Amino acid sequence: MATTKPEWITRDGRRIPIRDMSDTHLLNTLALLDRRVRVYEEQTLRELYTLSTWVTGEIATMDIENRIMEIEEHGLDPAEVFEPYEELAWEARRRNLDHKPYKETRYAA
Repeated sequence: MATTKPEWITRDGRRIPIRDMSDTHLLNTLALLDRRVRVYEEQTLRELYTLSTWVTGEIATMDIENRIMEIEEHGLDPAEVFEPYEELAWEARRRNLDHKPYKETRYAA
């Protein structure tokens, strides 16, 4: 059975194996996904806060409050939000590129 090589799909639809991306392209792609996960995190929190105002069940309310606390304390995992993130980050580490993972820059101004 053949294994599929992780790919990045460019804005214009081209498929590039992650290992073939230039260093600059790889770092720019990771920076883009880091920015997008921040936006997604803020949007998710807004939606959860809104949801918490009209949910009445005790267990549902606790679940929402727990999820809010988890996101506020730890953030979202970019690899769970964007499928190729872990492969991109691994490739950057393999090349010894200077990429600060989203978790490390989460509260940086």
